[in-house]
Amino acid sequence: MEHFPLFYKEMLVFFNDCKKNKKQFYLNALLKEPLWCNKNFMYKNKPIFFHNWLRSGFKYLNDTVNENGIKPLEWFDDKLICKKNWMCEYMIIKTVITKTFKSYEFSNIRYENIFHGNTSYDLLCKGHVKVCDINSKLIYEILCHEKFIPPLHQAYYGKVFEITKTAWKSIYEQKILSIRDRSISEFNYKLLNNLLCNRELLKKWKIVENDFCVICRDAKENNEHLILKCKNVSHIWDIVKQILKFDISWKTIVIGFYYENNEKTLFLNSIISLIACKIYKYKMYCRLDNKDEKPQEICNHIKSKLNFYTEVYTKIQDKKYAKVMKAIKDKL
Repeated sequence: MEHFPLFYKEMLVFFNDCKKNKKQFYLNALLKEPLWCNKNFMYKNKPIFFHNWLRSGFKYLNDTVNENGIKPLEWFDDKLICKKNWMCEYMIIKTVITKTFKSYEFSNIRYENIFHGNTSYDLLCKGHVKVCDINSKLIYEILCHEKFIPPLHQAYYGKVFEITKTAWKSIYEQKILSIRDRSISEFNYKLLNNLLCNRELLKKWKIVENDFCVICRDAKENNEHLILKCKNVSHIWDIVKQILKFDISWKTIVIGFYYENNEKTLFLNSIISLIACKIYKYKMYCRLDNKDEKPQEICNHIKSKLNFYTEVYTKIQDKKYAKVMKAIKDKL
């Protein structure tokens, strides 16, 4: 372990922490399990069910236990509506719960009456949590739940574009999950998390001496300049603005339309992301192959992709959006 890299040491520590916390997850989840008709609570190989106890408000394991196990017999005396055969039923419940308590340590759990509806354990599953053996998938879910930190650039965009924390789920759905083309989804993810290559980043890594755009010369090349403001691409966005009939800002390109989730917003996010993606990829292609970046070549590259998408929209009988794409292609 002395020569083990620090990263792997930390991973082992987190893994062991999660194994400890896994039991706590299941203990709390078990207390919120229904007591009746539940395969986790069996008597003579059959789930238990006592109608009078259910009518009296005893629905979950948590309603009948405390840190010492099942609550004493006297505690139920004035709470049961009907006491017919209740002592025998109490002994059966006690036997089942005692068996359960032998497998779990309940001394550190808070015992409160629970309520209907969603719980914090929806992270693990929907509905009732099944008590099962530990597995790697659960360990990973607990690790994500406990150690997840929102991407750093998310906070930056949130401040610059005035986006609330709750809006990010919708943004990721609209810009990544809903986009049918996986290459565009990947591009959007990198854009949202500032993972695209540009000269500003290359200078930071000390790969280039300056961060000025090689085309414009007088402007620093960040993601915004690379995709939106560079002289080689600004005319493309002017054409897109004319066809779509609204202004396209850097905010529109990065986070798109996320207030509504419908066919129109999906199309607008797709077409804007498609053009931004193809501009970026062509520029990177030129740099990797040491080719001169020409405005008309960028247009031709975008036109070839628009032509493909126009055919797709035509085949699925969406002529309205196919017409918009064809209009942009013809203008370019």
